[in-house]
Amino acid sequence: MTTIPYYQSIQAGFPSPATDNLKQDMRLEEYLIEKPDSTIFVKVAGDSMIDAGIHPWDGVIVQKWSKVDEWDIVVAVVDTEYTLKYYHTEAGKPYLAPANTKYDNIYPTESLEIFGVVVWVFRKIT
Repeated sequence: MTTIPYYQSIQAGFPSPATDNLKQDMRLEEYLIEKPDSTIFVKVAGDSMIDAGIHPWDGVIVQKWSKVDEWDIVVAVVDTEYTLKYYHTEAGKPYLAPANTKYDNIYPTESLEIFGVVVWVFRKIT
């Protein structure tokens, strides 16, 4: 992958002086991907995570983790089907929760395996 110009920051509030003198070169994958051997990129279909800011056709970077925390957004295999949801437990039993009230929680009937945790979300706006 090629390098791209990287500026330290830009104000999203009141304007501030330009930061041309802080320009560096950066390899985007080095910034976004901590562990390349355990990271994947996936396009999202569906709107079950829209209230978490993840919209249809957004891209997510998913990293395999050995530990999953409550309310992490995960890619999971539930009863042989892949899905993107919040991970949650109740009374010690795991389930998957959507971020859209149109959908119900998913309680595994056979198995639940966490593939990885979402660490980045991308959306093309134009």
